[in-house]
Amino acid sequence: MKIVRFLFSPVFMGMLFIIFAATMAAATFIENDYGREAAYSFVYDTRWFELVILLLVLNLAGQIVAFRLFRKEKLTVMLFHASFILIAAGAAITRYTGWEGSIHIREGEEQNKCYSGDNHLSYVLKDASGNVIDQSSRKYYIGSSSADDYSTSVDGGDRKYQLRLSRIIPNASRSVVRSDSGGPVLSLMITGQGGRETLYLEDGQVLASGDIMAGLNPPGKCDLIFLSDEDSFRFTSP
Repeated sequence: MKIVRFLFSPVFMGMLFIIFAATMAAATFIENDYGREAAYSFVYDTRWFELVILLLVLNLAGQIVAFRLFRKEKLTVMLFHASFILIAAGAAITRYTGWEGSIHIREGEEQNKCYSGDNHLSYVLKDASGNVIDQSSRKYYIGSSSADDYSTSVDGGDRKYQLRLSRIIPNASRSVVRSDSGGPVLSLMITGQGGRETLYLEDGQVLASGDIMAGLNPPGKCDLIFLSDEDSFRFTSP
């Protein structure tokens, strides 16, 4: 009974709120230094954080009954307890039945695809003939401090491979740097249903963005053809 009384006591509630506040503060600093994925990996999407919220809900619900907070003179205190329980219940419904994503709808168009906001780490192992030997994809929080957590063995039949993520460069991006020995480079931004993508086309190179092929001085036909000379670019497209 002592354990039950302590579980529903105001002292335990105070301890839990201190832990909850400290956890949220730590998550804020983690997100600021390492990004949203790291905060979810170390705090928001962990079992121990769920346990803290669950204990808080049990404590507040138990106090409503144990201290008879449903009485008229205790109504304001009960509303505080009930509001937190209601918020936690709504968060639990979203957490366990919903998922985050984005949908791109252009004006006057329809769209039936929604892109998940979760990051996945995937690999495909093929033989010399192009046949798939092994493949896998799993949800993975990508952050500068989570690189050492991923390591897996891949069975290639007569040979085994060890796939390891060695490091992650946060906020990495490609850039074009002027060089006396360099050639023409075109930076092309393409927006569509999958979001925004930047292509860096070098002289004679052809790259794909979805179903669109773009090339800078391409050797063959492309959907988007960019031609350059010494001081200008020209653009053609069928």
